[in-house]
Amino acid sequence: MSINLTPISYALYSEVIHTHENLPIEKVGDCFYSNKKKITTYTFKKNYYFVMGDNRENSKDSRYWGLLPENNIVGKFEFVLFSFHNHKFRYDRLFKLVD
Repeated sequence: MSINLTPISYALYSEVIHTHENLPIEKVGDCFYSNKKKITTYTFKKNYYFVMGDNRENSKDSRYWGLLPENNIVGKFEFVLFSFHNHKFRYDRLFKLVD
């Protein structure tokens, strides 16, 4: 995916670009520089996922720590082990396969 570098897109993606893509981008005014060259777009080299936890009001997920690089995914969700809703255990969901 490619993005146009603007102050807004830079604010959204700078951590991913610096941390996971290992590219230093410097913002000077409304302009962006990498290795002292002016750049206006950035193309991501890796695939990323937005991951949401199962407790949306109290989860440490992508809203907290950002996008997840695809190469950091080591497993696959296949069935429900535990389901608790409105202070009740949901036995009807126990060990159900995920489509």
